[in-house]
Amino acid sequence: MTQTTFNPRLLAAGGIVYVGMATATYVYLRAGAKGNELCDQGNDDVTSPEGLNMNKDSRFSREMGRENTFDRLADSYDSRINLDELVMGVKLLRWWLLRQARGDVLEVSAGTGRNLNYYGLPQNGKLTSLTLTDASREMLLRAYEKYTTKFGSGNGFSSIPVNFMLVGWLGIFKNW
Repeated sequence: MTQTTFNPRLLAAGGIVYVGMATATYVYLRAGAKGNELCDQGNDDVTSPEGLNMNKDSRFSREMGRENTFDRLADSYDSRINLDELVMGVKLLRWWLLRQARGDVLEVSAGTGRNLNYYGLPQNGKLTSLTLTDASREMLLRAYEKYTTKFGSGNGFSSIPVNFMLVGWLGIFKNW
């Protein structure tokens, strides 16, 4: 009788491919189920300060619709996505990836700050700064609240600079 041995690298690669495909399928199916009705929040006739017509079919209207959607979902986002991320292995991937973060870190689309627990704050000797950005004001406020609750006064603020920046495709709106 022959004993089968497993190559750990091959097993890890297979796991990564599995999680990647599961994530891609999930995102594809969720996007198809919702369609664009969530992003169709713009007015019929909107004009920018530069005089550009930003009607329903414009990029401006679609981007604002997305931001409004995430603003509405901010309060319940963590509870809605928690099980999905657990099943797909996203929490394990976060832990594995973010423990390797070094230097000045820019997190784009930080959302509600679900990655904050994985950076090893407040005493992470590998990071020199952390900047979290998002286009949704409400999502970024939830991230800021998480940070101040966990590391706020009395809990020992992080020894590195942590910035929260509200950004969108039009530029930077607010820097906390």
